[in-house]
Amino acid sequence: MLALLVGCAQQRESQARIDERFAKLMQSDAGTAGNQPTALVPGGGTGASSSVRRDEPPRRAAIVERGGLRIQVPQTSTRPTLTGENVELNFPETDIREFSRAVLGDILGLSYSVDPRIEGTVSIDTRGPIPRQDVLNVVERVLQMHGVSLVPFPGGYQVVPAEAALANGPSMVGGIGTGVRILPLRHIEASKAAELLAPLTPRGALVSVETKRNVLLLAGSRPQLDLLEATVQAIDLDQLQGMSFALKPLRYASPAALAEELTSIFGSEEGTQDVRFVPVERMNALVIVTRNAGSIDRMLSWAERLDQEGGGSDPELFVYPIQNGRAADLATALGQIFGAEPTGQQIGGVAPGLRSRQLAQSTLQRNQGGLGQGGGLGQGGLGQGGLGQNGLGGQGGQGGLGGGGLGGGLGGLGGGLGGQGGSGFGSGDGSGGAGGQNGSGFTAVSAPGLRIIADDSRNALIIQATRQQFRRMENALRQLDTQPLQVLIEATIAEVTLNDQLQYGLQWFFNSGNFTALLSRTGGVDVQPALPGFAAVFNTADARVVLSALEAITDVRVISSPQVLALTNEPALLQVGDSVPVPVQQAVSVVNPDAPIVNSVQYVDTGVTLQVTPRVNESGMVRMEVEQNVSDAARTTSSDINAPTIQQRRIASTVAVKSGETIGLGGLIRDSASAGRDGVPYLSGLPVVGPLFGTRTTDIRRTELLILLRPRIVQTVQDARDMTNELRSKMQGLLPVVHREP
Repeated sequence: MLALLVGCAQQRESQARIDERFAKLMQSDAGTAGNQPTALVPGGGTGASSSVRRDEPPRRAAIVERGGLRIQVPQTSTRPTLTGENVELNFPETDIREFSRAVLGDILGLSYSVDPRIEGTVSIDTRGPIPRQDVLNVVERVLQMHGVSLVPFPGGYQVVPAEAALANGPSMVGGIGTGVRILPLRHIEASKAAELLAPLTPRGALVSVETKRNVLLLAGSRPQLDLLEATVQAIDLDQLQGMSFALKPLRYASPAALAEELTSIFGSEEGTQDVRFVPVERMNALVIVTRNAGSIDRMLSWAERLDQEGGGSDPELFVYPIQNGRAADLATALGQIFGAEPTGQQIGGVAPGLRSRQLAQSTLQRNQGGLGQGGGLGQGGLGQGGLGQNGLGGQGGQGGLGGGGLGGGLGGLGGGLGGQGGSGFGSGDGSGGAGGQNGSGFTAVSAPGLRIIADDSRNALIIQATRQQFRRMENALRQLDTQPLQVLIEATIAEVTLNDQLQYGLQWFFNSGNFTALLSRTGGVDVQPALPGFAAVFNTADARVVLSALEAITDVRVISSPQVLALTNEPALLQVGDSVPVPVQQAVSVVNPDAPIVNSVQYVDTGVTLQVTPRVNESGMVRMEVEQNVSDAARTTSSDINAPTIQQRRIASTVAVKSGETIGLGGLIRDSASAGRDGVPYLSGLPVVGPLFGTRTTDIRRTELLILLRPRIVQTVQDARDMTNELRSKMQGLLPVVHREP
């Protein structure tokens, strides 16, 4: 039973005494080990935290190994006398080196040096000014929690890693971004407050007690510190002096409902007039406050009996905020797990340019879709679109063959499905309908006694289920709603000219032995090409090494070198090029001979298009579904149609490589021939003798498209920053040097 009985301190401290205690904060004792502060960690275990003894005589110098250099550091605990105004420390998410520079150098004016191996950030907030003499102790304790120690030397301090210093006691190592807050208590004892916080302390947080000074030192992330501080403020009250209280975390029952039930049970008993049951909804717990300490155990026993799982017959409403994934995807996954089916209802938005209208309930029944968008511009007359019933839009009207009118009918009023758009000029496709699905709204799945609604606008799940069903869903959601990894994909698309040494293509050349130093035989690549081609994994992480090796024997032209950052299991698209107009249809009136010819033009994207979907597994392999398309617009020579020919080279493959390795995809060879004539003007055009004054040239080229991909897994924010800085440095190297005139 996770309930702790706490007896509050009976004696009230004056404000002057509290200020005196706070002024002595963090000053270490010169006494025995019994005066050492104790630390309460999650689980109730205790341990001794480090302290510094100021009254000991200086000891002999110690040798500290630092990068092969032996440095003599006087092992003394004497601290310099610091006088001046009080100092308030407020450093949120600050680099340890900047924190050391600001406090030791700028605030305290001490000489210092920082080991370059130190990394990480700290967060500290003293919640008010503290004496300048105590700042150094606070800094030392904060650095110790991050595995960093202060080593004194004459006139200053060295900030070094803990393993490189002679520690006076065990250091407390916290995670990156760990902060410290110091809370002096006014009404209850710090040791009792720490016992109360022990079962509520999150994993990775730390509660340290200074018993003699009645203060708590909290360490952890910002959300953890906020939770612990709010709990301390809730129990450090003047009204609780002389009272005994217990905190009972609840598993099933509602705190407010359980407080009412316990009040009805113990409210009329003799000797329980001063008992109060305080529900804490945010912590899902119940606080029992009473003057009779002997009745606490019986109240906790009843609270445990009443905190039982319900019968499961009454459904309740729960809201679960999604942190990383999409609410609609998780709702579909939960529906499949629990056998729920889509309801077919989706409340959508209104199509662009239209306003919503409220119709009768008998017409729409329960579907409330938005207005679909009308058909496109056709060559016919105005089509007559129909209006469907029960929320399903009717088929759009067919455009006539008259003048250049507006083709297509009204898209229809979409409920879950939306109306189907009308088509213009017979073969044109409609663009109306589907207003419900295009708009942002709700996706719902349901089963008998269960209903899951995904609120896309708030990215949350609204679940109507029993408490037992919700707990099962909650456990599944914790595992499904995890932070996805990111993958930085560096791509290089190059066109390699095939000469005599490459007459059989790049695949033959790579396998001929000339690239033994570059090819990886142990990388474990898995390639499943959807189109013809080849693949090879290179040991080098830089694509320029491969291109430089090829450039030594032939011409290499880099078409594009894009970089794209994508979430795992999410497609990413990068497109660079032009949209080329291509005529697809012509229409002319057969009634009016003076009618103009109407051309229908369709734009085709050309250039470089890279679409990739990365998937990362637990072993660090990156599986990529790659689709690369390189297209150009060329003059049509095979027909008299006045339209460009789109030349395409496309690769679609599924590959799996380790993070940081480079994989090459290729095998797409193109032959091109061009003819030319040069000569003396006029004379080269004469019949019979003209060839004597000119030359004819025929250029035949064979090129192969080579695609180099290098995926790199981004696991932390620091990895993303490093990659951004790397890209920034590359871009700065490409900037031209600008000479300004005087």
